[in-house]
Amino acid sequence: MKVKDTIYSFFAKREGETILKNLDEINLINEGILDSLGVVELISYLEQKYEIRIDYEALDNLDFSSISEIIIFFEALIKGQEIA
Repeated sequence: MKVKDTIYSFFAKREGETILKNLDEINLINEGILDSLGVVELISYLEQKYEIRIDYEALDNLDFSSISEIIIFFEALIKGQEIA
């Protein structure tokens, strides 16, 4: 499964299928879809799915309000690319 699909699956399970229609357009933080607990849940979900460990320090510059930024970040991380 692609990283994008895995992340979309996480949000569909957590928020319901209807969230997928607007997921690319909304600010996840401002809309209350993703808070600090949600970020931890998302990270844990991805760690389990891809059998990886995520260094929380690497997340310092990640904008969790944007689904596209989350996908780009985790695609690179899971592919083993260096995260700046």
